[in-house]
Amino acid sequence: MPLSKFLNSIGLEQNAQKVYLALLGFGDAPCSRIAKKAEIKRTTAYNVLENLIKQGLVSSYKERGVRRFVAESPSKIRNTLEAKIFTLEKYLPKLQSFYNIARTPMPIRFFEGEEGIKQISEEILNNKEKIIYSFGSIKDVKQAIGSSISFSKRRQAKKIFHKSLRTRDDKFRPGYLENQEKQLKEVRFLPDDVKIPEMVYLFDNKVGVISPKKEGTGFIIESDGFFQAVKALFDIAWSISQSTSKK
Repeated sequence: MPLSKFLNSIGLEQNAQKVYLALLGFGDAPCSRIAKKAEIKRTTAYNVLENLIKQGLVSSYKERGVRRFVAESPSKIRNTLEAKIFTLEKYLPKLQSFYNIARTPMPIRFFEGEEGIKQISEEILNNKEKIIYSFGSIKDVKQAIGSSISFSKRRQAKKIFHKSLRTRDDKFRPGYLENQEKQLKEVRFLPDDVKIPEMVYLFDNKVGVISPKKEGTGFIIESDGFFQAVKALFDIAWSISQSTSKK
């Protein structure tokens, strides 16, 4: 493999190659000398040098007020690649799990119409783990699942705790956001720029999605792997959510 092709494969584009190879020949030099040797503009060379410093291939120091650049040993390239491989090995099992989820057929049940959507509601309430996670907007969905008051009362009667992320412009009935602990729930606001017209429910090892009433459709995916993937996204959103308490 030609040297230029190898350097390109590790992320060094043409100007970066010219600058790095020129600097290897000098050992250390000011930017102007490097730019002349690499046959590129001084400002371009300076930007390239800054990027090479970030990659650990170049360092710099000042001598008599002039900034000079030093090429690090080429063995640093190997160290950088080994560090990337180490990081890849760390995250590979997680990446593989997403790959497996994508390749594994998941049981999906589709529901249509008012009765179908109510079936999803009933399945959510028949919750073995006694906890529901949800996110989205219910203002266009609640007509499809029936009275939100009825759903909430039945959930509380079954001692099911509800952690919910809602859009700030959602429609809340009076008292919904008050005494949340007593109502066995915790509600937080999604960031203002996040708009989700559907309601997504996570329960047991299932993910249920209910679309707005005008579409009248929904589905449930039963898969532990898919549940864990969506739950991880929920946890990230929860960490940046905003309190619903009035100050």
